[in-house]
Amino acid sequence: MVKKIEKKILFAVLFLTMLLPMVSNVSFGIVQISDDDPRVFRLLAVEDYFGGYSMKSGQFLINALLGFSNWDNSSTDVSYIHLLSEYGQDEVMDDCKPYWRGYSTKANVEYEIKNFLASAGPNETVIFYICVEGSIATALLLADPLEIIYPEELTSWLSSGGLPQANVCVILDSCASGSWINDGEEPGGYLGPGRVVICSSRSGQASYGSSTNLWTIFTGNGLGYGYGTPKEPGIIGALIGGANDTNQNGWFDVMEVFEFAKTSTEEYTDQKMNPVAYNGLDFDSPFVKLPEQFKANFTVTPEKPVSNQTILFTSTSQGIISEYTWDFGDDNITTTTVSTINHTYAEPGNYTVTLTIRKGISNSTSKTITVYYITDLNQDRTVNIVDISIVASAYGTKEGDDKYNPIADLDGNKQINIIDVSIVALEYGKTT
Repeated sequence: MVKKIEKKILFAVLFLTMLLPMVSNVSFGIVQISDDDPRVFRLLAVEDYFGGYSMKSGQFLINALLGFSNWDNSSTDVSYIHLLSEYGQDEVMDDCKPYWRGYSTKANVEYEIKNFLASAGPNETVIFYICVEGSIATALLLADPLEIIYPEELTSWLSSGGLPQANVCVILDSCASGSWINDGEEPGGYLGPGRVVICSSRSGQASYGSSTNLWTIFTGNGLGYGYGTPKEPGIIGALIGGANDTNQNGWFDVMEVFEFAKTSTEEYTDQKMNPVAYNGLDFDSPFVKLPEQFKANFTVTPEKPVSNQTILFTSTSQGIISEYTWDFGDDNITTTTVSTINHTYAEPGNYTVTLTIRKGISNSTSKTITVYYITDLNQDRTVNIVDISIVASAYGTKEGDDKYNPIADLDGNKQINIIDVSIVALEYGKTT
């Protein structure tokens, strides 16, 4: 009898030993999606009163997302976008009417959050966007009728049924929202870990919006604005032209979007708002898929330019492009609608040139080019005795002579003389 028990124990130990390597890399409750997995995206947008006005930021966000293939649902039967608003279905924007699910009451918010999490399967991305009044006491305020969502309640709704299998992101666009996540510090306050949470401002700060167009700065409005200076702020600004695919995975991920939204909001409000985030997933969830064949690239002619020389920059980017923004690295930034542009550098040196292409979304690429001294004749980055010897070898010749060397004709008078030697001598020892 004892031997039979020992055999069972031994078998159990061996089974667990074989099983451990398989489960050691499993993250229970949260599964990071791979490039091969199907991706399903769900958005619950809640918009309510903000600064005494009924906001439309949720509608603006939906409009922006519909321009991306992973959010553009073609089915008329099932939608993974839901909108709760102070506006009725007949009052919201036309593109948002199919997604209206009711008014932004506390009961509706609770039902939709729990329903979303119950419906979401493994590897899906679920975005909860909440644009409401906030208070320093860490509460979300809903108006008409006045209702309060307390931290314990929202946390309970988000944890209904245990930790969800989906990748969850909570966007709180309200005053003092940073208090929900300890201003991004570990362990993430009320709402962490197990999800990404991004907040429009720190715990002691107010959030701001437009009482004219009824949009919040951190979210943005998406009303067809341009790409000039200052940049359009917020999440929508990131989606339609501001964010960068920094990890080059073909997506604007949640934190890539947040980085632009944070910086642009701080610039727009002169540091009155400082958005904060907490990532409790240990990876960056995808948000919007960039169109295929939309990638920035460019060539430089000549490849080794010199100072004060006209340089041709040519975009070889892929995709249908409406704007090209060139940052030449010398405090000159130019936006154009054509694919080529000329530029000159007054001083030799190394310059990082960044091209950003836009067509609803954006993509950027950067290259470092070296602008040489015109006297660095062999372009080894140093003006030295070799360069003087090149001039000396052609000394006394003129254009048409066998030993005439045009690169040594530094003053461009078609002959090599003492002036050319002196030009090199004056810059002797300089490097790029």
